Amino acid sequence: MHFSELGMRRRDGAPWYAELVLTRFEDIHGLRVVGDVYDITARREVERALKEAVEHERELNTLKTRFVSMVSHEFKTPLAAILMMVGVMERYGERLTLEKRADKLRGIEAQVAHMNQLLEDVLTLARTEAGTLPFTPEADGTTRFCRAQPG
Repeated sequence: MHFSELGMRRRDGAPWYAELVLTRFEDIHGLRVVGDVYDITARREVERALKEAVEHERELNTLKTRFVSMVSHEFKTPLAAILMMVGVMERYGERLTLEKRADKLRGIEAQVAHMNQLLEDVLTLARTEAGTLPFTPEADGTTRFCRAQPG
């Protein structure tokens, strides 16, 4: 058996793809070849769509990898600040005034709040992607405000 794929054009100019299958056999009349032609346009379209889907998945995976890297960096920054402030308090805590200690503690609280907000943002993105983010629009009077006549 021999297979060959051919790109063809219909009379109207539309492309189509054919698979030519040649089969050799021998009978009482000698060596013979039979050829069959199959329209494989649909199969080619499916293959093309699958290739595009795979490429799209690769792009999404690249974006997710970049996102995870960025989020990791964003979490490391406040953690480093927290560790630095804790280190200062451990080493110099007795020498710090109450005001300076309170300032360091407020700094730690601010960094923890920042990390919490980052985490909430990541969770919101995850819910959005999963389609589980609730959508509850509320009337806020904007339409009435826009229709109001000045004066």
